[in-house]
Amino acid sequence: MREDYPCYLSDHKDNLLEGVTADMWSQIIEELGGGSGGELKARLWKRRNVSKPIPPKFDAVYSSSALAINTFAPIPVNSLKLCGQSGFQEMRFEKKLNTGFRGVPNLDLFLKNDTHVIACESKFLEYLEPSEQEIQSCYNHDKFPLANDPQWLKASKDYNGQNTNIPAAQLVKHYFGIKSDKEKDTFAGRKVILLYLFWEPVNATDDVFKVHRQEIKTFAEQVNNSSVEFRYMSYPELWNEWERLGYKAHVEKLRKRYLVTV
Repeated sequence: MREDYPCYLSDHKDNLLEGVTADMWSQIIEELGGGSGGELKARLWKRRNVSKPIPPKFDAVYSSSALAINTFAPIPVNSLKLCGQSGFQEMRFEKKLNTGFRGVPNLDLFLKNDTHVIACESKFLEYLEPSEQEIQSCYNHDKFPLANDPQWLKASKDYNGQNTNIPAAQLVKHYFGIKSDKEKDTFAGRKVILLYLFWEPVNATDDVFKVHRQEIKTFAEQVNNSSVEFRYMSYPELWNEWERLGYKAHVEKLRKRYLVTV
């Protein structure tokens, strides 16, 4: 841990779980660097006349990007099972969805097989405080003619400007990115699952976790029966499922690292 920032590690690699090899990390660095989330870049904190550098987001022990990488990277892509799917040929982290506009959506995880694409948004602690959802006016049917699901178009209006614990704006932007005509070759002929994965502690009984769960449920009901299928689950739920599927050793490492009581 860093002395100046106790919740940050001194090196990117210190935040990786055993099983993420040097070759994997080399590829992941390229993918993280290509995203627009600035995961590996130091930031500058400014307030009044004071400024100081802040370590890269990836170096935080509560990094949602590191959580996704530590969960998925150690498993060979062709043996990975997720959302009832297997036989994946491609796995990428921080995949940009080309929309032609600024502030393009970034998927924390992208998986593709012959029949499906799984587009994943990963969250760790971010949802513990509500935030205002901002959905730019460019995310509409006129600019994205392939985005014709009334459920998602309504959500883009209903959640804009609202304070929520769920990342509604990001999820809506992911939908538009998936539906962008610039991405049609990536998704053509495949069923798309937009998966929201989030961390929870062992005792997720406080009101903030209940509110988060209810907001997800409400969002899922609103966008139900659309061409982009929305699903959600917690990381501990995923790990329980993987344990039954035979990933016991990997799941034990993940639980030791991330499964805590608060």
